[in-house]
Amino acid sequence: ISSIKAEAEKFGICKIVPPEGWKPPFAPCPKKFKFQTKRQDLSLLEGENRQRHNFDQKLRMQLFSKGAPLLRDSPPGKVTLMDVEVDLYGLHKAVKKSNSPPEKLDWKGISRDAEFPEELSEMLRNFYSDFLHHSSARKTKAAAATAAYEPSKKVGKKKTKHSRAGRYIKSGESFWCYRSEYGKCVWGVVHKSPTSTLKVDFHESPNCIEAGYLFSEGLSKARLTDLILNGVTEEQATKVYTGELCEVCGLAEVAAKLLTCSKCGRYFHSDCNGEGEIERELDWFCEDCCNDAELTPQFGFENGGCFTLIDFIENSKLWMKSYYEKVGLSNEPSEEQILKEFWKLVGSDSSHGICPLYGSDLDTSIVGSGFPTKQNLTKVGEIDYSNDPWNLNLLPTSDRSLLRHLGRRVTGVTIPWLYVGSLFSAFCWHNEDHHLYSINYHHFGSPKQWYGVPGKESEEFEKLAASLYPDLFELFPDLLHHLVTMINPSVLSSKGLSVCSCTQRAGEFVVTFPRAYHAGFNMGPNCAEAVNLAPTDWLPFGWKASQRLRMYCRPPVFSQDGLALALARNILSGRGRTKGESRELKNLTGFLVRELERMVGREEEGSIGMCWKEMEMELFYKRLEIRKGRKNKGTRSVKSQAVEEEGNGPRCFKCQTFCFNEVVICEDCALKKGLGKKATVCALHAELTCACPPSSRVVFIRNSPSDLNAITKGLMELHKLKGENRKRKFE
Repeated sequence: ISSIKAEAEKFGICKIVPPEGWKPPFAPCPKKFKFQTKRQDLSLLEGENRQRHNFDQKLRMQLFSKGAPLLRDSPPGKVTLMDVEVDLYGLHKAVKKSNSPPEKLDWKGISRDAEFPEELSEMLRNFYSDFLHHSSARKTKAAAATAAYEPSKKVGKKKTKHSRAGRYIKSGESFWCYRSEYGKCVWGVVHKSPTSTLKVDFHESPNCIEAGYLFSEGLSKARLTDLILNGVTEEQATKVYTGELCEVCGLAEVAAKLLTCSKCGRYFHSDCNGEGEIERELDWFCEDCCNDAELTPQFGFENGGCFTLIDFIENSKLWMKSYYEKVGLSNEPSEEQILKEFWKLVGSDSSHGICPLYGSDLDTSIVGSGFPTKQNLTKVGEIDYSNDPWNLNLLPTSDRSLLRHLGRRVTGVTIPWLYVGSLFSAFCWHNEDHHLYSINYHHFGSPKQWYGVPGKESEEFEKLAASLYPDLFELFPDLLHHLVTMINPSVLSSKGLSVCSCTQRAGEFVVTFPRAYHAGFNMGPNCAEAVNLAPTDWLPFGWKASQRLRMYCRPPVFSQDGLALALARNILSGRGRTKGESRELKNLTGFLVRELERMVGREEEGSIGMCWKEMEMELFYKRLEIRKGRKNKGTRSVKSQAVEEEGNGPRCFKCQTFCFNEVVICEDCALKKGLGKKATVCALHAELTCACPPSSRVVFIRNSPSDLNAITKGLMELHKLKGENRKRKFE
């Protein structure tokens, strides 16, 4: 990888084709290999479609709260004014682009540009002022608060009196799940028994439903289990057959007597919610959704169910065949046809309901690696691939990777993840955690299409994404960290970015370089495995990435300070040196010295004006162990919890970074409230712990400034770095 870096790094991604005879076997048994999947709604992968979807949801709830609900089947983001269909989302974008308040806008000009009748301009102005302007102002205010160095707030589901799952079950409903008695996934069919109750029969054959089950809005296994298998009485089950369950009373009625929430899809009796007679063709929102209207909209991928590998592959092929027939493609279309079809679906808001399944981020320490290991040793002839240096279980901690200095394995970084894809399942634009290198191996199946933007253009990529989807970035400044947004490569190229692509086939590797943004999709069922690595030239990228994570209040995967200290100590002791590494480490030492000086400076900066007491970090963990022991008697070992946390240090509740070398707490608050989530901060945020006087703060230190200075001095002497020479090497 080092040998190809100069040529390959300028593309961001690079494909590596092994020699023809190099073919490691796929180690897991496909019949026993089980994994969880996610459903990806293709209509919401593209940012513009998701902006329109979010706008439509807010508009509908706003109109409902004002007593003017829209028709349920009205087009997203549109209303009819004076018999003219008005695209309010387009109006919202035009007003926002003008960057002027509604009272100063030229509404006649806006109407003229949008090809609306000029007499509609006054009505547009009034409508915008009444229903859209205040919502936009609230959103801008929320974005400003988020940008002001605030950690992301996680919005969870509220506990309310509505306890039942709110999807109906009918006779003939089908679902797909794993059954231990069969040892594989089977079809479950709900039907009415002779006793008028509902039963579930399981069949090995999928003939009971259409092959295109991934399109269906069928009942999920979890909801079915909630309603039938675990907790629905015979009386309720009988009533379910004739209609749906009310969320409040748990009783069923015919559909015409129940209200359906336009947002969450749950069902309610009018009387149970204190509602009068309501026109059911109009939007209606339940109390929970109305209360959550001011909260930031959440996004992500839904649970797609659990499968065995062989069942997933077989049924993905069935769905793929049915989709090709539906759109008029041959059973084996060309890669170019598949590529065009994917971007057509992603760019269209009419692709709603096309939801491929993706088994992503599967921890190989749990499900097993696709490569042979000592635990699942599989030989091909005389070749033992479990010891091969290109085995992804060995590569992250090889001699030339800095990750070996972590001293422990980190899932998704040094422990590989498996990815089981189906047709059109996608991995959205992102770069790697800590801007590490990554390497992906394609075990078997259909090709995987990749796109890459070089790391040197990462800032331009981020600025362009923010300009394309301003509404999403206002709500989520760290949107690209969520891996949920696709942008067509042709759009990026048209804006001047360098975008390359490659098609990865079975038996091939793809390497991504630091900061390089990459994305792609699967052209059919396949299986791949990926892991991170860190050659010596990565360390400066890692430091910048840690600062970026702190800025967005994103939790890091490991402590950058901890890795730098471990690396420095290993270099001084000689354990960090290997063949061919001496020159690389000499160049690296200048950066390490500068990073250790930063750690000392950060502690001194945080301590300005603070009259705090200093204690050793070990005392912090002893206190934590004692306090947790009082609360968690009879649970898992409290000592092991403290040891796990001690590897990186506690998190700062403000910026989410690991407080590896120093952590600050307020002793007065700790005595009253204990060491909770908001009790620990890093040195830079020491003043934010509480309103108590500075004298009540205690800083627990792992390495004192004199210790860090001694390590710095040792590194400088080792490679004879002095003054300008050190500065030059760092630059």
